[in-house]
Amino acid sequence: MNESVIPPLPGFGEPVKAAPEPKSAGLIGVPAWVDHVDGRIDSWWDRLRGHDPVDRTFFGLTEAANHGVLWAVLGAAQSLPRQDRWKRAGRFAAALGAESALVNGPLKALVLRPRPIPRFREWSLRTPRTSSFPSGHSSSAFCAAVLLSDDSDVPKEVWFTLAGAVALSRVHVGIHWMVDTIGGGLFGYAIGKIAVRLVPLESRRTGDTPPRATSGAHR
Repeated sequence: MNESVIPPLPGFGEPVKAAPEPKSAGLIGVPAWVDHVDGRIDSWWDRLRGHDPVDRTFFGLTEAANHGVLWAVLGAAQSLPRQDRWKRAGRFAAALGAESALVNGPLKALVLRPRPIPRFREWSLRTPRTSSFPSGHSSSAFCAAVLLSDDSDVPKEVWFTLAGAVALSRVHVGIHWMVDTIGGGLFGYAIGKIAVRLVPLESRRTGDTPPRATSGAHR
């Protein structure tokens, strides 16, 4: 009986090697120079691993964003006080749903790329066996950041910083390569922008009163 062999976990300071092939067959291979760049980036990033506060921060971010839970909570919290809450929530759900379906369906099936060997196995990370490119966490993060920054009291820099941190958490824990996160982020950003363009929002919150029309006598 054939048993899958799990490659040994590299020590800190050693570059991450490729994990077993993903289940998806893929039609497009990743060029060798991309693998080379990602390997160099990962070797540099390894300097940040092994520091407990950093490790736990990135682990917490990557776990919170599993299945888009983090973004669903933030989207609901932003939508509830608004007068057009159902429109906001519907746009948010539709955009993230479309993003997830495209990334985890045709895009991952199209590009064949093995994932790195996961780090921190003792933390029971959820490790998908689909293609590494693009990163679904990064895609949903930047799609959500675009939507959350549209008519928001919170500066857009906050949302995009959080999205970037979630994307980098995938590199830190060894689930994705850096190029995976960049590709996913760009795709998610584009989907978010399309949603904002197609479904513009009102800017009033619950309890706000619409401005009264100015009568001609007070012109």
